[in-house]
Amino acid sequence: MPYDIALKEAGQVAGFFNKHWEPTGMLPGLKRVKARLPESTGEEIVSLVYAVQEAQTKLLLLVDPVVIDHGERALRP
Repeated sequence: MPYDIALKEAGQVAGFFNKHWEPTGMLPGLKRVKARLPESTGEEIVSLVYAVQEAQTKLLLLVDPVVIDHGERALRP
């Protein structure tokens, strides 16, 4: 699965989780399974998405050839 799609879908899962935690109308809500699925799950997913994005940014800054400092080689005519 592509990286950006995985993060987007993780965000959507967190949103779904938070939206459907409390019972509404005919829907019982995810709260009924709180013994197996804690209420903090949505927040934890969002936290993981931010951590992955931060790690990916650090990696890109380390290996991206556009960002790499070529030092003296770039100064030669």
